[in-house]
Amino acid sequence: REYSGGLIGEAYGDSESSITIEDSSSTGTIYGSYSAGGIIGGGYYINLDNVHSSSPINITDAYYSEAEYIGGVFGWLEYGSVNNSYATGNVAEVSEVDYADYVGGFGGYSYDMIYDLSYATGDVNTPDGDYIGGFLGYSNSDEIDRSYATGTATGEDEIGGFIGYAYEDDITTSFATGDVSASEDYAGGFVGYMDYDSVSDSYARGDVYAASGAAGGFAGELDGELINSYATGHVSADSGDIHGLFPYGDSGQN
Repeated sequence: REYSGGLIGEAYGDSESSITIEDSSSTGTIYGSYSAGGIIGGGYYINLDNVHSSSPINITDAYYSEAEYIGGVFGWLEYGSVNNSYATGNVAEVSEVDYADYVGGFGGYSYDMIYDLSYATGDVNTPDGDYIGGFLGYSNSDEIDRSYATGTATGEDEIGGFIGYAYEDDITTSFATGDVSASEDYAGGFVGYMDYDSVSDSYARGDVYAASGAAGGFAGELDGELINSYATGHVSADSGDIHGLFPYGDSGQN
């Protein structure tokens, strides 16, 4: 099932005429395997303002047993903004898939988006997935402020309480409190893998576990700036590197 949304399957604006979805909500269960979200499956130049979804997202009927871009509010979005919006439904595999990647409690894949005052509280359970996060699965070139996630995040690689994999993001005043579990590598209480990011005034409180690789209370891997931030959760791994904040990386201030 492709482009499944509680309100809209897919929508495309442009740089001169974006699309705004505001004061809207969804409650019904969503079934999908590619670009599925509680409000919208995916799109370009989309602005979300005061949208809410309590829809459970069930990952099922995957094409060739492969699922991608799944989230509590959206599956994937590029070029837009999110303000005062939230998701409360759980996101989970309900039938066997070879993998389910880019999955988050709020959004699966996000590029060049601006977030403010938004959150996700549902659990994200994708045992066969990479890039899994309590708020966003994969985030690229985003600006995120005053946002949070409280649900658990479970997957294979790059699993984070807030974001699974973050690349060149600027994140401030945000937090994650859910437990994180990776059946393989790169588990972090806030971010599974930080790549050229700047994170400040943020924290993680969930316990973190990785079966066979890097696990950190804040980040599984850090390559970027970590400023005035902290983690309090218990960190464990069957093998590999563990650390209270991050097991290894290039820079950090706290």
